[in-house]
Amino acid sequence: MLYRQKFDTFIRIYDQIGYITNKSDFGDRVVSQSGAVFLAALSRKPQTLDELAKNIIKKFAGVDIETIKRDAREFYAMLAQDGFIVSGETAQEWLLR
Repeated sequence: MLYRQKFDTFIRIYDQIGYITNKSDFGDRVVSQSGAVFLAALSRKPQTLDELAKNIIKKFAGVDIETIKRDAREFYAMLAQDGFIVSGETAQEWLLR
């Protein structure tokens, strides 16, 4: 699965919390310190779950990669459902979004 930040979505990290906002529907969300790490890994360039997990795991001591992947998959699925990011099996799927 590939994930990327929408072009009208902006991510900010303040101290130890994360903030994501979508300019097209004026939605926003504040996330915890761990959520901020997951947000900071995103970009507007499509990335696989493996790529994201490799970046995220650097911020968590004593956590295995499979746990990171599971948590990232759930977190990103929630953000995609709420319209902050897009996900898909191929980059071509985003042409429709």
